[in-house]
Amino acid sequence: MRDLSHFNVTPFGSISHIISHIKKQHNNENAYHIITANPEIVYEAIVNKEYGDIFHSANLVVADGIGVSAPLSWKGYPSERMPGIELFEALMLDKELGKNGVYLVGAKAETVSKAAINLSEDGIKVCGYRDGFFPLDESSISNLVQEIKELTPSIVAVAMGAPRQDIVINLLKSKGVNTIVIGVGGAFDVLSGEIKRAPKFIQKIKLEWLYRLLGDLKRLPRYKKIFQYFIWLFRG
Repeated sequence: MRDLSHFNVTPFGSISHIISHIKKQHNNENAYHIITANPEIVYEAIVNKEYGDIFHSANLVVADGIGVSAPLSWKGYPSERMPGIELFEALMLDKELGKNGVYLVGAKAETVSKAAINLSEDGIKVCGYRDGFFPLDESSISNLVQEIKELTPSIVAVAMGAPRQDIVINLLKSKGVNTIVIGVGGAFDVLSGEIKRAPKFIQKIKLEWLYRLLGDLKRLPRYKKIFQYFIWLFRG
């Protein structure tokens, strides 16, 4: 079986350990790119060279998904599943890492707007936001970079799903965005109230993936990638 720690995935035992790790590594002069990796994301990094290069150049890749955290544990690392939405929330609430607020990029305009309102009502400083439906051309990225630099958030969260969200993050980095930048997948759907996370006991027994599947059977074709990921994992 492959050792995912050799595939740029860092094992952690808790969210607080990740926060401490980021504080030691991040400075305000350079972007700090965080990927929260599930089996689909890891498999995308295997088969998609462009995405693989971005994945391996990220400052931090953590295990979001039992299919990533469990193989780390089997290799002897103290690893727990670190849901991306929980890490994102911890970053925003941290007085040091989140002190200048957050900028939201992604999802539909109505969804990201609702997420921004709900976060603001919870005491989070939301510097700005925009939907994720824009072309990845020079003009669009330059305009986004300019707005982020003017608003000076501590964190930029990009919710577009992989690989698009990390491609956008890579473009932001290339144009001088120097914040913590994290891909958060479907987090805005949850933060807006449009989708509910699995009940706590389902999360505790590590079956949130099954809860999501049963709640949206359109996700079923995606599990082909997960099957292929495990073939790759155990053949190594």
